[in-house]
This record gives sequence, structure tokens and C-alpha cells, in this order.
Amino acid sequence: MFLIHHYPDDKVVALAVLLIGGPTGRQVQFNDYNYIECNGVRFGLYREPQSSSRFYGAEVPPDGRGVYEFKLVRNDSSISTFVTAPAFPAITDTNPENTIHAGTVLEVDWDASEPGQYVEFNLFGDCIRNTFELNVEDDGNHTLQCIITDADPNNPQQCTVDLQLRRALEGQVAEDFLDGYTVAERIDIKPLNYE
Repeated sequence: MFLIHHYPDDKVVALAVLLIGGPTGRQVQFNDYNYIECNGVRFGLYREPQSSSRFYGAEVPPDGRGVYEFKLVRNDSSISTFVTAPAFPAITDTNPENTIHAGTVLEVDWDASEPGQYVEFNLFGDCIRNTFELNVEDDGNHTLQCIITDADPNNPQQCTVDLQLRRALEGQVAEDFLDGYTVAERIDIKPLNYE
């Protein structure tokens, strides 16, 4: 699996998860001298001892075309797969506009002139129960179905919460990787007051 997370400040985080070896023969063969890179930036590594998964990640410079090449570099060869980020999903309006309360029904408008396959919403902050909605149609308007509630109803607090809108495109990896998929997300964040 290869992932791109492109944040509104142009921070781009690239991640890869590989299954190494395994009885099915469907995983990439790999050794300690091989490595993963994205657009020329070599990844750090975390090994999961239970599942034989290896997790890789790095912050990479944003690409003006939104194209990211993930490359598995071996001793004498390399294989690549490409991931293309979707257009930026600029949040254009919310109702209520700036301040929400427990029980608020939040409506969100965003630029859907270049839609992705779907969008996802996350609403998070220290004083609320974090909520999310997945696989929403990328049509430019959505009313969140989740109920906004205090993190501690017996001791309600005020804070700033972030509304995060993620536009996603999924794809397939190159055949040489044998199996897997790609996800690229462009993200917009709007701070809201919670009272």
C-alpha cells in the first residue's frame, strides 16, 4: 500500500506498507539492503514483528503536478509505482460559519470543480468527541450526520476544533508489486470555535 497525504501548508507525507515474504508468495521479496523512496527521498523504516509488515515514511517536497513516484530500490534493479494527488478541496463555507455547540448540525461547502472519488470529514479537538464521516460523495456540499458532543459532558469546555476535509483518489500499484493499492489525499482544514 502506498499513500500520499498533502496538507494545506504544502506539507506532503508519503507512506508505504509492505508485507515481506509470507507463505502465499504474493508479497514483495525484500532484504535489509533494499529501500523505498518517493520522488528521490529515502524512507525511514519500522518493522512490525508480528505480521512481517514493514512501514516506511518520509516528508517529501510537494510536486507541482501532484505526481509521486514510489520506488523500491534493490541491489541491481528497481521497481516503481506512481500516485497522483487529487485537486485541493478548498472549504468555501460552513453553516454555522465560525462557532459550533454540542448538538450542532454542521453543513460544509467546498470546491468540487475537480472531484475525487470521495471525500472524508474529521472533526477533532480537545473538548469534543472526535467524529468522522467516510466515503462521502465529492459534490461540494454535505451535512455531517454525526452529533457533535462534549468530550466530558459533566465538565464541558471551550476550545478550537479543526474541521478536516480529505479528498481521495485510489489506484492500483504497478504489477511488479504483485498486490496492493494506492491512496492519495489532499486535505483542507478549517478551525472552528466550540462553546
